[in-house]
Amino acid sequence: MKKILSLIFSLVILMSTGIVVLGQGGDYEDNWAKHEINYMKDKGILSGYPDGTFRPTNNISKSEFYKVVNGIMGFTQKSEVNFNDLSPTDWYYDEVRKGVNANYILPGTSLNANENITRGEVARIIGVIFGIEEDKLEASKFTDSLTLPEELKGVVGGLKKNGYINGYPDGTFRANAEITRAEVVKMLCNISGEIVNTSGIINKNIKTNLIVNTKDVMLKDIVIGGNLYLTEGIGEGNTILDNVVVKGKVIVNGGGVNSLSINNSKLNSVSIDKKQGLVNVVLSNTTVEEVKTVKQARLELTKGSYIKKVEVRDKASIISAKDTSIDSLSIVGVDVIVDLKGTIKSIKSGTQIKANGSTLKTNVEYKVVNGKLEESNPTIVSTKKSTTTKLPTRPDPVTLNRISVKSLPDKLVYTVDDELDITGLVIEGIYSDGSREIERVTKSNITGFDSREPAEGQVLTIKAGGRTTTYTIKIQEDNTVKLEVNKRKLAEAIAEARRKNEEDYTEESWKLFEVALDMAIEINEDNEATQREINQALSELNARMKKLVKIEGGNLDFEPEEADKSGLIVAIYIAEEKNEEDYTLETWRPFIESLEVAIQVRDNPEATQREVNDALYELNDKMDELIEELLNPEPIVNKSELIDAVDRAERMNKEDYTIETWEELEIVLEAAIEVIDDLEATQSEVDQALENLNVAIEGLEIKENPVEPFITNILPDQDIFLKAGDILEVRFNAPEGGEGWFRVLLPYENSMDRNINRMADEEFNKYKMEMEEMEGVYFATWKIPEQVVGRELQIEVEFKIEGNKPIRKIAEGRINIMMEDSDPVVDKAALTASIAEAITKKEEDYTEESWRPFAEVLQEAIEINDNDEATQEEVNMVLTKLNTCMSALVEKEGPINPVEEPKVIVEVRNSSPNFFPALIEINVVVENISNATKYDVVYQLSGGKHENTSIFDLGTWSTESFFFNPRTITDKVTIRIYDVDKNLLYTFEDVVLVNPMIPK
Repeated sequence: MKKILSLIFSLVILMSTGIVVLGQGGDYEDNWAKHEINYMKDKGILSGYPDGTFRPTNNISKSEFYKVVNGIMGFTQKSEVNFNDLSPTDWYYDEVRKGVNANYILPGTSLNANENITRGEVARIIGVIFGIEEDKLEASKFTDSLTLPEELKGVVGGLKKNGYINGYPDGTFRANAEITRAEVVKMLCNISGEIVNTSGIINKNIKTNLIVNTKDVMLKDIVIGGNLYLTEGIGEGNTILDNVVVKGKVIVNGGGVNSLSINNSKLNSVSIDKKQGLVNVVLSNTTVEEVKTVKQARLELTKGSYIKKVEVRDKASIISAKDTSIDSLSIVGVDVIVDLKGTIKSIKSGTQIKANGSTLKTNVEYKVVNGKLEESNPTIVSTKKSTTTKLPTRPDPVTLNRISVKSLPDKLVYTVDDELDITGLVIEGIYSDGSREIERVTKSNITGFDSREPAEGQVLTIKAGGRTTTYTIKIQEDNTVKLEVNKRKLAEAIAEARRKNEEDYTEESWKLFEVALDMAIEINEDNEATQREINQALSELNARMKKLVKIEGGNLDFEPEEADKSGLIVAIYIAEEKNEEDYTLETWRPFIESLEVAIQVRDNPEATQREVNDALYELNDKMDELIEELLNPEPIVNKSELIDAVDRAERMNKEDYTIETWEELEIVLEAAIEVIDDLEATQSEVDQALENLNVAIEGLEIKENPVEPFITNILPDQDIFLKAGDILEVRFNAPEGGEGWFRVLLPYENSMDRNINRMADEEFNKYKMEMEEMEGVYFATWKIPEQVVGRELQIEVEFKIEGNKPIRKIAEGRINIMMEDSDPVVDKAALTASIAEAITKKEEDYTEESWRPFAEVLQEAIEINDNDEATQEEVNMVLTKLNTCMSALVEKEGPINPVEEPKVIVEVRNSSPNFFPALIEINVVVENISNATKYDVVYQLSGGKHENTSIFDLGTWSTESFFFNPRTITDKVTIRIYDVDKNLLYTFEDVVLVNPMIPK
């Protein structure tokens, strides 16, 4: 109803928001962006003001920028939004929803959509939607790069490196400055290159980027110098590349099940990532250097196609015919289907998948030769016959300790009666030797899912290898009402309206008509539009079309001389590639009849546009209704009971049973696991493996003295942060039939004794929780009380089984219980360290040009460091500026601090005043010798012989006496200096000792 009101009062709303059809360029004829403005206008992307002006020097708001970007990229999918300053009655409401779905509008509380957008925000959004490679070094060439937020530097540098943006004449970028309408148009034209938003055939070379944002487009016999963007605007439609060379990248974000055909082409890099639905990409006689991020896609190689490197991710399939080849195929993720008949030099998968009928081992390299899959470096196996059929088992010392969720599934919010979807779920196993491996998980491994009623937080339990972990989903009411809608008449009216020429009608009647046309196009492209909205848009458009007022000399022909058949030609091209044997007879017959009609219309030079449109719609409808023929449908094999039996067996403890019965269990257990992993196993093989495993389990004999029970893991396994009112869940695995408790070890607030027994103390036992047990998993929850606050609190669990001693263990993770509204802690450690380093610098050591900005930033850093109210953002900003200025300091030429010569100071005292000749002791101190700690003395006796003393510590009196001639005024000695390890560092020759016997 809101859209209908919006349509009825569209003129009033659009006049108030400044979004009407752009005039004839009266106010931008002399503007430097005139060419780009006209280009965007002709593409129907730009809008102007109510008076028909464009006002190129005006600033542009966020909402206006969103609309332009959505028009360029053809964004149609919408997400729910919850900004507190956004209302469904706002004209830009759906534009914001498109931006959120496209991930360029960030979540938050307020949007402020009517504020003028800044240059930095424009750069960030362009970086997201065009996939710009970041380059922080290039951003540093702007003279104000220090003021750029860290998260913007990469994309600003990438845009500059590619020539999409330039700075101001003074070398600045000015990220916080508002941007004009002309600047926006220029920037978007630079990066967009050529924009194709109408169906047809493109057969001219493109030196720049090329954007295709509509369905039924054929690129034929061309070279694209930049990137090719096949955007979300293609929807479920088709695109064909025939004899095309793309020198940049091909980014695929749109298309459907019969969508992208690439023939006789040469591509550099292809990225496929469609957010919703499956896109089918078929290569024929095409060469590609690299295909990466294949997600939500089916990639098929036919007729001599070659790819050097392929990376396939979640929910995808890759198929290759006999005469195709791939050098390197890497598989990451789950739900991947692989069918390879060509030559593949190297295949490696991070998860266990099926390829060509065989199960690939994790991280083992394979190859395909003439359609046959084999290991690249197979293990040599002995050909001797064995007398036993026992299968190998894992080494006893290595066991699976626990499992954890490495990657959550894509779908976490369900509606009532939805089916479980684990696409994207990756489980990692942690083993006793510290190794980690991806664990195999299917829907049958997950319990707790119930979508019959709404639930805010439903906990699903994952079992793998006898271990468990959980994740939480939400079940909500399905309030949507899905009705079949018919847009055919609206589409026909739009096609007729687009053939009108503006110059044939008066300005007043044309403006009203074009407003109705824009609204009709928006409703036609809206996948959620109701039939009432469609009918209202059709009625408004027809009314405005009838009220168009001709001007004298205008063109009176309503129909062009020749109907536009480009969309029909593309559809016929795709249809003729279909093979009858691939589809059921019931759907093939009406399809081929519609194809024959379409060909007749295509070849009829007098066919009207209505006939062309009818033939196109009918052909596309019948093509969409084609059902693939399943020649050999595979029967459904139920392995759930066998999986449960394997889980039960793997939870058993080897030490509890006799060797003979345990070895028999290991043999049938390994065989059962192989049957589970075998995608081609029959139901009879599954049933037999289940029977054998159950017999082996029942046949286990318990040892007379079972070992003490043990706890295999405790959750949480990592630190978590909670607040009052939150729920803490603790779980651990142990043998069935025991009793378990857990308690949170609170801080010692009322005791100085750190060795207090908190297990026995009532104060610390008030939060002791008794745990429930189900199939060997003990669990309990605790709602955090209001008065409890603490950091790094431990969780202690206790387990006891009758006849055994209780076991107590501490959880690996710690619990942090925070205040509800506690202020964030600002970390100034790095800033303090940089200031300490900076204040050691001396101004006289550096050039004036480098010292001046350094000193200013240092003063600013000291002020912020001393400011208790400084934010983390202010601290980080000044830290970056200080480190940058400190690194930019330039030392003055020449020696800064001349090296001083080593110096020795010797003090002499009489050790035997009554002895002749005299004996003395000395005390030695040195300066300007690094690491100096010890000394000795070499002196000369009367006979001419040199002697040396023991080695003494510097600064202490010698413990030996030296001979000294009391008749002379001075004696000379040699003093040698050593380090702490008695390595010689320096020698002082001819040191003069002042005679203590002669008075001064």
